[in-house]
Amino acid sequence: MADLALTRSLPKPSPTLAVDTWLDRSKPLLLLIGVALAVAAGVTVVLWSRPAAQTALFTQLNDRDAAAVADSLRGAGFAVQIGPGPGVIQVPAASANDARMHLARSGVTPQSTGMDMLGEPQGFGVSSFMEGARYQHALEQELARTISALQPVANARVHLAMPKQSAFIRDRARVTASVVLDLLPGARLDQGQAEAIAHLVAASIPELQTEDVTVVDARGAVLSQLNTEGAAMERHFELARRMESMLVARVQQLIAPLVGRAEVQVMVELDPTEAEQASEVVDPNPVMREEQITRETGAAAGTAAAPAGVPGAAANQPPEAGGLAPEPAAPVASVTTAERRSFDVSREVHYTRTRGNRVARVTVAVLLDRPPPSAPVEDGVPPATPAWSAETLADVEALVRDAVGFSEARGDRVTVRQGAMQAAPVIEPPPPAPWWQAAWVYRSAREGLGVLALALIAWLLIRPLLKNLSAPRAAEGPPAMALPGDAADEGETPPRNAALTALERPGLSLDDKLLLARQAVNEDAKRVAQVVKSWVGTDA
Repeated sequence: MADLALTRSLPKPSPTLAVDTWLDRSKPLLLLIGVALAVAAGVTVVLWSRPAAQTALFTQLNDRDAAAVADSLRGAGFAVQIGPGPGVIQVPAASANDARMHLARSGVTPQSTGMDMLGEPQGFGVSSFMEGARYQHALEQELARTISALQPVANARVHLAMPKQSAFIRDRARVTASVVLDLLPGARLDQGQAEAIAHLVAASIPELQTEDVTVVDARGAVLSQLNTEGAAMERHFELARRMESMLVARVQQLIAPLVGRAEVQVMVELDPTEAEQASEVVDPNPVMREEQITRETGAAAGTAAAPAGVPGAAANQPPEAGGLAPEPAAPVASVTTAERRSFDVSREVHYTRTRGNRVARVTVAVLLDRPPPSAPVEDGVPPATPAWSAETLADVEALVRDAVGFSEARGDRVTVRQGAMQAAPVIEPPPPAPWWQAAWVYRSAREGLGVLALALIAWLLIRPLLKNLSAPRAAEGPPAMALPGDAADEGETPPRNAALTALERPGLSLDDKLLLARQAVNEDAKRVAQVVKSWVGTDA
């Protein structure tokens, strides 16, 4: 009864003792919580060190579209990856929508589908107008894809005006088309290529004439000037430029082995006048091919005697009997002459047509670099500047005349001079980027930081936690004295009582000490008795 009364009269334990007791009993749970936190931290570091998830922005693009899309996205700061399949453009999944918006703003879009859209299923009730409009749109896109395949063209749009045809010829409207070209940076579309595009579009649309196709560039300049004065002048100047380039290359290739470096400029003047002339020349001395002469002399056949006598009644009476008959008249002579001669006349007809763009005059200017000095510099005095001899200059001039087809009749002129040319500036390549700006350095640093973070977590968090949870709690006060017993006699360290260990902590109140002593007696009364005995012996 006294023990029960003493137990009921004991005060409640302090919060510090309860926390210590809970920690001692929750070691496995704390160990599991620490391991879970360490695993979560490791997974977070691994996910951070890995690259962001990629999503496919476009697939099955051709090389030109893929390069344009990748360059535009890289210029805007997006992380772009090519692949893994052909024509696949990948960006981080978080920035996929922003990348699509950027491409829409910049106008960089992949090629249209063209006739592929006709394979898409159509709903019921589609009118004939919608079917025709869909076919026309597909035809425009297909033509745009074909034109975009040309080398200087980056993108193209085609618009067709195809009115509904009428059965009456006078009411029929002409089919027209317009093509808008977006050229590559630095590219130029010549007149021949513009005409080729116009012919291509006209050949693809029924009843469309080439002159009804208008080709313009992105700046609004008309390129399809077919059969106009502007187109003729453009062809005229283009031909002159090609001839000048050909002559410059020919002259430089000819004189470079003889004099080395030389600057050549050629100007070709063309005469665009076209003329036609027809002339006919007749030979004044013809050649007789055939001659026929016919002559007839004699009396005319069936001719009667001419009447004679005095006209009147008496003359008309018959002669009397026994009278003399009149003498017959003499016959009349007839002469007929016919001459026929045939001549061959020689005739020459000349037709002369002079086409335009004839070479009217050629002017050539050649500047030779002076030869290098043969004598070295002595006492700081440079040697005399060498020069080409007059014979060498004459030889070069003669070679140039023969190379360009010199003609005195046209008024051609060739000028050869020499001078000291300045050396061309040497453009040094840009220095290589520092090694720390390389992509592999960034990847390696990211992976290395992840590994280092895992090692720090294991060393600073997991290792102390496992060490503290696995080792017994050490007493904060002075070490307890060894108690006599069987285990001590055998040289083994006996297990400590938890209540006795708690009694050794400094700063405990009297109530706490009484409660701990009670718990120690209940757990191991024999050991408590030995402890009390040792205390009594020490006090004595």
